[in-house]
Amino acid sequence: MTISPEIILTVLSALLTGGFLILAIEIFHLSASVSDRYYSVMKPFYHKLTNYVGFMSFMQLHFSFQKTDNEYALSLKRIINDIAALSEKIVLGINIPTTALSPKELDDICEYSIGNVWYYLSEKWNYIKDVVIFDDRYIDDIAKECLGEISDKYKESEINLELIANVSDDFDRNIYQPIQEVPFQFEKWVKIEKEFRSLSSSSVFFILFSILIIALLGQSISYILLSAILITNVLIFVFVFSVYIDMDKKSKIIIRI
Repeated sequence: MTISPEIILTVLSALLTGGFLILAIEIFHLSASVSDRYYSVMKPFYHKLTNYVGFMSFMQLHFSFQKTDNEYALSLKRIINDIAALSEKIVLGINIPTTALSPKELDDICEYSIGNVWYYLSEKWNYIKDVVIFDDRYIDDIAKECLGEISDKYKESEINLELIANVSDDFDRNIYQPIQEVPFQFEKWVKIEKEFRSLSSSSVFFILFSILIIALLGQSISYILLSAILITNVLIFVFVFSVYIDMDKKSKIIIRI
């Protein structure tokens, strides 16, 4: 029994319209679901980060450092300046965009910079107290508003060195660390999604090319070659579908806080 070129064209057309088109729709839904979960976690976090940066931008004005070669003091000064510099990423007075920082940059800021504000003001304070001066007079009310946006428990707090250390430690441990893996998971998902779209596009192009060849030369192509073209395209679709199944499984387990 031979398979006519018309039957193969029908099968290949069905793969496009009933296979890859449906996969494209399903991938769209998967991506939307993952993105919704990501932004539901990261938008509130970036709101708190923006207010922490705003708070530290005001605190930077109240720190003064005497000329010294004290490594702890110099590191603290550099860290405070680095955190305050993030205020440049605050667009039109609203939150830092969730796309402004890569996962690695965010991790460095929260784990290293913000975590070390607590470390130097608490654990190493005795080593730097003679060269680091904090003036707690005339602190802007906006700084206090920023504190309240980080957590309600700071709304009525008196701003001093101990509070700055505690807020920094709280931000690192209780605000950032619980969602620390989320940006990395989303970055990995975006890469997987991009690779899948590239694979799907290449597969669709191959099927279209096969359809074109069969439509133009079908009657002159041998049965064996026609069968090979059909089997190859079916196997390609099966492989792409298996990749989609794996993505579907991964989409259900990532970004679960």
